[in-house]
Amino acid sequence: MEIGGHIQNCLLLRALMWLLNGAVKFNVDGSVLLNRVGCGGVLRNHKGEVIAIFSGLAECFGAYYSELVAVKMALNLFKETNVFGKTRLVIESDSQIVLNWLQNFSTRLWKCWSLFEEIDRSLKEIPGTVTVFCS
Repeated sequence: MEIGGHIQNCLLLRALMWLLNGAVKFNVDGSVLLNRVGCGGVLRNHKGEVIAIFSGLAECFGAYYSELVAVKMALNLFKETNVFGKTRLVIESDSQIVLNWLQNFSTRLWKCWSLFEEIDRSLKEIPGTVTVFCS
């Protein structure tokens, strides 16, 4: 398990939260129904208490795009909280494809490149961020 990398096991996530002692987790999700696209997320501390929450509409480019928008919004919101700079961030998503895109530049979609650039800038500002796939 590499801190700052990608974890594909939900059981490891629980152990990670304890290992990082005080880490916070942003659970993000994007969804599409017909031509309506939305995304949201919940930031919780290691005790499960809600620190921040967001939801909203996204542009209609599909489910993966809405999941990427959710990651971007989660990173931006995390930077505005009182725990930014004090603890590590874990981002949990049910989209293994999106999490793989965040780790592997060569697999990214060109049409989402500007969104990836925004996410990458935020990740540089939040060192040690871990992504976790949980279905």
